[in-house]
Amino acid sequence: MHEIDPQITFHLENARELAILSHSLESVGTFLFLTTLLVGVMFLSLMGVKLILDLDIFESVFDRILKPAEILLMAGLPAIGAAIAGVRAQGEFYSSADRSRVTAVRLTALRDELLAEIKDEPTFYRASTLLHAVGRTMASELGSWQFIYRHRPLSLPA
Repeated sequence: MHEIDPQITFHLENARELAILSHSLESVGTFLFLTTLLVGVMFLSLMGVKLILDLDIFESVFDRILKPAEILLMAGLPAIGAAIAGVRAQGEFYSSADRSRVTAVRLTALRDELLAEIKDEPTFYRASTLLHAVGRTMASELGSWQFIYRHRPLSLPA
């Protein structure tokens, strides 16, 4: 099982890391969008306070500091969140994690069948069939990976 066990370990670790990455990107994007909402509510609240108090010093601070900061945050945070969502969608981290998880499960089942076959009286036909299935599973996963990433060239929007 010199070749199968490292593949199982790789796919389990890969699935875990990609799932964490996908979840982290989703969490950061959600945080940025919710922060944008919070900034908008805070700005409207401060605008109400400005109208109620009608203080000259508050108006100066409001116009010189708070308005530009609000514009920057209200435009910048959603833009960064959208970029992160784009990276998450383009990277297909969750579906790649799922493919690795499925591959690990298939390889584990085949390894267990192979070990059971070795303990019994193995036949050449059964052992070769199982080994062929292991190779097919690894090649299938590699083929899926190549298909997805080969046809997605990285290019700058023009």
